[in-house]
Amino acid sequence: MSGFCRNAMCYIAVMKSVLLILVVILTVAATGFAGDDYTLTGSVARRSAKVTLKDGKLKPEFTLLVYLQFRNDSSGPMIIFKPDYFRGNRNLVFLSSIANTADTTTLPWKDPWKNRYDSFGDLLRRLDGASVPTGQMKIVEPSTSYEFHQTFTLEAGYTIDESAARSAFPKLKRDWGTIEAEIIKSEYPSFRVEFQVSSASYKEDPTLLRTLNSRWKKFGQLPLDGHNYILRSQPIVND
Repeated sequence: MSGFCRNAMCYIAVMKSVLLILVVILTVAATGFAGDDYTLTGSVARRSAKVTLKDGKLKPEFTLLVYLQFRNDSSGPMIIFKPDYFRGNRNLVFLSSIANTADTTTLPWKDPWKNRYDSFGDLLRRLDGASVPTGQMKIVEPSTSYEFHQTFTLEAGYTIDESAARSAFPKLKRDWGTIEAEIIKSEYPSFRVEFQVSSASYKEDPTLLRTLNSRWKKFGQLPLDGHNYILRSQPIVND
């Protein structure tokens, strides 16, 4: 060590650096997740709006169809939820600019499964097995991609021509109803899509996702951040 570290303080500093590197490696190995394990990119395939008139007030609802491509950049298979069976949180995180990913606004997505039966608990019970349920999950091999579409329904984030929408209602010969409307602009230039699942509230096993990640390691790894399943897309141009 004399040629590299000439005193005890240098030796301690080197050992601390080595220990820190080992902690990072072990953390990534334990969670099965690293920031560069995958790339999730996307584009807006279609967007539309409808407006409801009730009690003299216009209430817009926006539907966004997003094309997404998940690419496995890791050295082993990765396991992700298929969109049709995903019952976790789906967020659209709007960005103030494409370059500024820190200034964000998360808008609520109208979940069609909310207030129905315990679809989330039912999903976790279906996952709790020895092998990956291929009906609900997709195994993506290294250097390959998985493409899918996702529909989001929102009540904000875009602007409509209210004057044109309001003038269309007299043609319906009533002061209530729903019509199609044209989106004239987006309030944010870009957004990210996020898919999140936590088993913390799952009474049968609050650490189920970590348990499954260990149990399924011969099939692949879940994109976990601690105890949570999470996929985040790159910024998507909101045009």
